[in-house]
Amino acid sequence: MPKTIEQICFKCGAKCCKRIILPLSVNIDKDQKRWIEYHKRLKVQFNTKTELYEIVINDTCSKLKNNQCTIYNDRPNNCKNYLCDKLS
Repeated sequence: MPKTIEQICFKCGAKCCKRIILPLSVNIDKDQKRWIEYHKRLKVQFNTKTELYEIVINDTCSKLKNNQCTIYNDRPNNCKNYLCDKLS
């Protein structure tokens, strides 16, 4: 039975609000990757769909309470346009 978006989001734990993914427009070498990853909340990953490196920043949004957005109706466009991998 297919799940609704609400069911998927409720079970997910708001992962979309606990990290930021920034695509890099240039390739990076091993030394640059290592330098980025020395910063504790940063990680570098390669997105095989876009064939781009991405910087992942692990940090929870200050507007998230009990895994729910407290400004949902007035949330930024980045939140509204977020492409959740659980929905694809």
